[in-house]
Amino acid sequence: RAGRGLAFTINGAGHVEVADEASLRPAAFTIGAWAAPEFPVPGGVHALLSQGGAYWLGFTDGGRLVFIARQSTGTVSLEGRTTVSSDNHHVAVTHDGTTVRLFLDGEEQDSIVLAEPLVLEPGAPLIIGDASSAWPPSAFHGQIDDVTLHSRALTSIEMRQVSGDAPAACLVNEPPTLTFVSDQSSNSSAAVALHLGASD
Repeated sequence: RAGRGLAFTINGAGHVEVADEASLRPAAFTIGAWAAPEFPVPGGVHALLSQGGAYWLGFTDGGRLVFIARQSTGTVSLEGRTTVSSDNHHVAVTHDGTTVRLFLDGEEQDSIVLAEPLVLEPGAPLIIGDASSAWPPSAFHGQIDDVTLHSRALTSIEMRQVSGDAPAACLVNEPPTLTFVSDQSSNSSAAVALHLGASD
């Protein structure tokens, strides 16, 4: 995971976009990141990342982790039960094709069994540090580091292991590292690290 510790600082302006491709829209997934949010923020909610009109992951102004995703007939919403501080936290959401789970620092915060599939949006970029125009949250305020996307739902044990390995805090304003991990079989995986540029 090259680039860990080079946190990307956003104060309501600027974000990172990753061009869409099919590998960024797996049927099952885990999306994770280290984040140090700042409070309060304008608008009451701020987005850590989003994908078109499909979903966004972020925080309420009250310090609760939130994940909102679109289905063909509406949206699903998950909210953390723990109020976070402005310290560094590991946040993640998993989707195994049936159940969506929200994690904060390795602990499951909320879950929902889907009555219908999530609707991902082909052609829409993955945005780090802001929400697409399809969603109301404002841009993220704080630091983001080590964004990862797995092509399967990590287990609760794996989530605790991942969250126990925090990157060192720093004040360097550099693009985060996005790592896509493709679980091609139970015994092997491939990872591609993309070093991204920030845009205003």
